[in-house]
Amino acid sequence: MKKNIIIIGPYLPGKLYGGPVKSILNIVEALSTYYNFYIITGDRDLNATETYKTVGIGSWNTVGKANVFYIPKGKDFNYIRNIIKNLDYDLVYTCSFFSKHSVIIQFLKFFNVIKKPLIIAPRGEFSPGALSIKDKKRKYF
Repeated sequence: MKKNIIIIGPYLPGKLYGGPVKSILNIVEALSTYYNFYIITGDRDLNATETYKTVGIGSWNTVGKANVFYIPKGKDFNYIRNIIKNLDYDLVYTCSFFSKHSVIIQFLKFFNVIKKPLIIAPRGEFSPGALSIKDKKRKYF
């Protein structure tokens, strides 16, 4: 039986996020024989004011070999909490440490809403150059 993995991060049809979208796509393509992937992402591309037009917002979509949920802007916490509470999953993987969605996931893990393993991939967010930007917030973490 395949295990279910929740991935939190930017995904298709997004293009402006660059590497993270491609990284998640490659993970899904390479491992979908062994795992079911449930991706939770936002409803628009990086710095975009308009939502994606080719997907259903606020519902599950099949995108390639993954199930993808596009969260409406401003409803992040409630949607993520409800998905975590209602989806049968084995692992949560987040592609950032400081993104809004990742902070929500860390909060839910801290308060034991997420009971399964959590992997955080900070993608360079703790490098010296990155730490010099918004340094007070990052040093706190």
